[in-house]
Amino acid sequence: MVSRSTEAAESDYIEQQLEPRRRSSAGGFLVLHAALLERDGAVIALTGPSGIGKSTLSAGLQSLGWTLRGDDTMTLHGGKGAPSALALASRLRLKADSASAVGGGDNVSRGVDSFGKYVFDLPEADFPRPVKAFFLLDVSADAEVGAERIGPSAACAVIVANSFARDPAHLEEAGRRLAFAAEVAARVPLFRLRYPRDYGAIPDVAAEIARTLEGQSPAEET
Repeated sequence: MVSRSTEAAESDYIEQQLEPRRRSSAGGFLVLHAALLERDGAVIALTGPSGIGKSTLSAGLQSLGWTLRGDDTMTLHGGKGAPSALALASRLRLKADSASAVGGGDNVSRGVDSFGKYVFDLPEADFPRPVKAFFLLDVSADAEVGAERIGPSAACAVIVANSFARDPAHLEEAGRRLAFAAEVAARVPLFRLRYPRDYGAIPDVAAEIARTLEGQSPAEET
């Protein structure tokens, strides 16, 4: 007989690891390791490696008026219009210290998952929405809050590095991901977002994101 804790661990692993890779082989979109947020019609994606702080920053931005759609994975769609995105799982998962510091907002708590993280259900978006900007999180103890735009070639590399692949060694699939990422990087700006690992810095980070979005020229908003 399989224990409930084992079933929960399997379910968490499927949602966070297997399902993104399975979906990535469908074609027509990329599955990106990123949080997705929306405010006043502007949609942004926060990307970076596991453990960098996407969920904590997302929860902090949520407390400051952003609508959080998902904190970990999203599908990125191309086409004739602006590249758009949809959260793959409408969840927020926070470690105990982050849950205590920034909380899950008004979202319904589902308790603690098999990895010891507090899980909150989020409001779902019913269709992909155009992405105004990507932010690559760069967090260190003594960093000053700031954002700088990354050129298209480097942005393409960031998108590929943070995308899921069912089989990373499959050349045809790798070529498709690279071409898709290059197209997105040429049309949507990506910024390196630096800030200290300090909950108290989140309001300053939110203000920097707002300034960055306001400073985009029409050409950058393709």
